[in-house]
Amino acid sequence: MTSENFEPPLKKLGYEIFWSFPFAYSLFYEGKDKAISNPQELLKRFSDFKDRVLEFKPEYFFAEQWFFINLLSRIEPVNRNKTALMWAEFIGDLKKEGITPVIFCQDDPLPFLRLRKWGVGDLTNSFSVVATHSLQMQPQYKRCGQKVIYFPSFISFNLPDKSVKERKPVDSKLLEFDLFFIGNMDFRRKVFFRLLSKKVKDLDYFFGYSKFYYTSRENIDFDIGDKYYLKTIYGQSSINLVYGSCADSFFNKTWGVTSRIFNISYSKGFFLCDYRRHLADLFDLDPKLYSFRSLAECCKKIRFYLEHPETKKELAEKIYSQVISRYTADTVIGKLMQDIENN
Repeated sequence: MTSENFEPPLKKLGYEIFWSFPFAYSLFYEGKDKAISNPQELLKRFSDFKDRVLEFKPEYFFAEQWFFINLLSRIEPVNRNKTALMWAEFIGDLKKEGITPVIFCQDDPLPFLRLRKWGVGDLTNSFSVVATHSLQMQPQYKRCGQKVIYFPSFISFNLPDKSVKERKPVDSKLLEFDLFFIGNMDFRRKVFFRLLSKKVKDLDYFFGYSKFYYTSRENIDFDIGDKYYLKTIYGQSSINLVYGSCADSFFNKTWGVTSRIFNISYSKGFFLCDYRRHLADLFDLDPKLYSFRSLAECCKKIRFYLEHPETKKELAEKIYSQVISRYTADTVIGKLMQDIENN
């Protein structure tokens, strides 16, 4: 597979985690962005992948739903359903070998709405256990005989960074904003942040990502999405905004919360998040303190917390303490394993 067979920090929990993603990627992609879709070639690749998985003799096979979404998005539309079916059959073969397949779903309810034609929903339903950041699809999963476990994700900023690249030094003052949002700008986000930018013209802000953004600055001459800079930006910026989700679909808003809030809190930053139903399940704090339901409420809370920095600091510290104690990879994965075995 690869020389990095075991992925920290999970090994120290007593679970041997075989990290097969690089091998899976090398098997099912030819080149950087082109996925293999030829049925005969795919059958051979699935056979190789199965042999390698069985070589390790795992109790569980974990997969992330976004891996399949990304893979199918790079296949000709006419072959997407067929490829999804082949993956479902592969998962079925693992079950026959006594392996319990578990899928992490950070995109619900997207696969059952916008991506239904791709076959992602049926592929997801082939797994025995669904660990999802949103329980709104729980009835459908249970109808398919699947165990459903709430899985809110975890801090990723403290995991090992395997990328090695040179970065130019950046003045720390440039990594500090009054308002900050980083993320892909779909239509809904573009509209929201365009309107917000008109309301906060007196503030230092950045909303968007490297290719499309709104900002009060004349230019941004560093990779603002690089995790190396992001941790400092999250920690130094007055307010980090969290709005929208790739899992939202038209008027069907996901209940789940993006893992971005954990990374912001881990960086000792403060966030305001658009309201999500599962916010109440994450922290022992009233979601009204750190969420908003409209542009008007967002603007009102921005002004309040900028004018009351001590209140903001106190709230950020409370959230930070809960994030550190509940949402490290060790804690969340450990709880997931217990839930799987107890259910």
